[in-house]
Parts: sequence; structure tokens; C-alpha cells
Amino acid sequence: MGDSCGQAESFALTFSYKVQHRVLLMFRFIRTVLRSSQRLPDAVFAELVDIIFTSLPPVTIIGVILTSVGILVAVKTNDAVIWALTALGLAVTAGRVALIIAYRRRASLEGVQDSAVWERRYAIGAYGFALVLGAFNWRAIVTGDPMVAMLVTSVMFGYGAGIVARLGVRPTVCVISLALAVVPTAIGYLSYAASAGDYDVKAMHAGQALLLIAFAIAGMEAAGHIYRTPPASTKELSRCGGARGYWPFIASTSTTSSLSMIILGIQRAMHCSSSLPTG
Repeated sequence: MGDSCGQAESFALTFSYKVQHRVLLMFRFIRTVLRSSQRLPDAVFAELVDIIFTSLPPVTIIGVILTSVGILVAVKTNDAVIWALTALGLAVTAGRVALIIAYRRRASLEGVQDSAVWERRYAIGAYGFALVLGAFNWRAIVTGDPMVAMLVTSVMFGYGAGIVARLGVRPTVCVISLALAVVPTAIGYLSYAASAGDYDVKAMHAGQALLLIAFAIAGMEAAGHIYRTPPASTKELSRCGGARGYWPFIASTSTTSSLSMIILGIQRAMHCSSSLPTG
């Protein structure tokens, strides 16, 4: 009996240490990425900003999905607030699409000299959409329809995956956008769980909130791992597989001699990504 108690205590201590270590790493990552732009050479920063402006397809797709789900939920619930948030989401998406098109046109005609300004514009659009998405999710969840909650969860997992994959090169925008969408959604789940009278409904909504939070933390931790782990050598930057891990190397490199290799790696990564088969 004593051995069992000792093993249980040892396991609990080990698990607690691992959780604390992971949380500490995540907060260090957030602190680091919020300062990441200050350490990048101008040319590298410009390349990374250029990459986020290649996100026209996912921006359009998530906007169409939000609009479609919003119309379905609004018709089902006849809720004026959901109608308004759906229309606002469509308007924000149209603005983001217009901004990306304007950037691509400027880049192709005369080049972009003020990358920081364009990044701020992109960030405003990303934050605005995340806020609308979070508000829509909260309002949709409190309607109490389990099918609506399922739709919200599906949209959020898709949005979170896209955010981490596409905006990982600009970690500040990535983390803030994810938080702005996840926090109100989780609050909606938890508040409905607290007010529900049925135990199963409470468990279902609380479970979805915990799953959403867990996956959001996992996404941030994964981005942090990539950020903290540079490629083994600059040769990785010339291969499609390794090139996708180029930006943590950028964040840890400050020598002018490596700058040409970095930008070459970025360009090859974009070329390799665009040449992959889609079928």
C-alpha cells in the first residue's frame, strides 16, 4: 500500500512539474514573440510581411465559412445580433481581401518600402475578424442549440489551425488573433454550462470549452517549439521540407553574411509550396 501511495505521489509531482514547465515555456514564448520584430533585419522583416500577404485564399475561405454558418444560425434562431455579426464579418472579410489585393498590386508595380505600415494594416484586419468571430461564437452558443455549438466548434478548430499555419511567421499577430477568437468562445461555452440545468448539457459545453482552450495552448506551444528550434544547418533552407522551418533561424540570426541565405530560403520555400500538387 505504501509503495502504491509513493508511486502515485511521485507521478503527481512529475506531472505537476511538466505542466508548470510547459506553462512557463508558453509564457516565455509569448513574451519573446511580442518582441520578435525588434530583432529582425529590415530586409528579412519585409520578406516575412510579404509572406502573410499571400494569405488571400484562406482569408477568403474563412470569411465565406463564417458568413455561411452565420446565415444558417441566423435563419434558425432569427436573432438580430447574429444577423448583424454575420454582416459585419462579411464586411471585415471584404476589407481584408481588398487590403491583400492592394498590397500585391503595390508589390508588383513599385515594390513595398513601408512594410511595418502594411503589417499593422494586416494586423488590424486580422484582429477585427477575430473579434467578430469570437463575438459571433459567444452569441451563437448562448442560443442553447447543440447543433449550433457543433458548428461553432468546427469553425474554431479550422480557424485555429489556419492561424497557426499561416501567421506563424508573424507570431505577434498569430497569438493575439487566436486569443481574441478563443477567449470569448470559451467564455460562451462556460457561461452556458454554468446556467444550464441539465448535467449532460453542462458537461458537453464545459468539455468543448476545455478542448478549445487545450488546442489553442497546444497550437501556441507548437509555434513556440518551432520558433525556439533553428534548422540544423542553412542547407535545410534550400529544401522544401526544411524550408518551412526557416523563420526561427531568421529570428536567431543577425549576421549580414547569412542574410542572403535566409532570403534565398524564404523564396525557395514559397516556390516549393506553390509547386506542390493540389490534387
